[in-house]
Amino acid sequence: MNVLTSPMIEVPTSVPGGVSSLHLASVEAYDAVLDVDYEFVVFKEFDRTGSWRLRIRTIESIGTIFEPAMLEKSIRAAGHHRRPWFQWGYSLDPSAGYSRTIHFRVHLQDGQPSEIEIFFHVGDSGSSGGSARSVKFAYPA
Repeated sequence: MNVLTSPMIEVPTSVPGGVSSLHLASVEAYDAVLDVDYEFVVFKEFDRTGSWRLRIRTIESIGTIFEPAMLEKSIRAAGHHRRPWFQWGYSLDPSAGYSRTIHFRVHLQDGQPSEIEIFFHVGDSGSSGGSARSVKFAYPA
């Protein structure tokens, strides 16, 4: 697995309009089949009113945003069906020809979000089919 010597994505310290951010987690991997470095960076954004959201930025894929109010319907549905987690935002599922997977998962405990997971599986050039990587962090962070 390729280890990046420096991050490809930097977490902004502040942006116009008074938004500031706090780095929460990062995970990276090298996809030998596509010859691509993947990096996912999670940070919490705060605005001047005290509102916050989590943002996942990534290279070579699509990130997502977790806003508490937007998650409510999915939290209720997952709780109703007694699911331990649900996917949120962009995802990529494996196909018959390639096993690459990208999931952003919201894990629940007692019907409430407890952590977020970035799960991805990338290909390698060997016979093992690639490697899965994951990082979890508390929610709310």
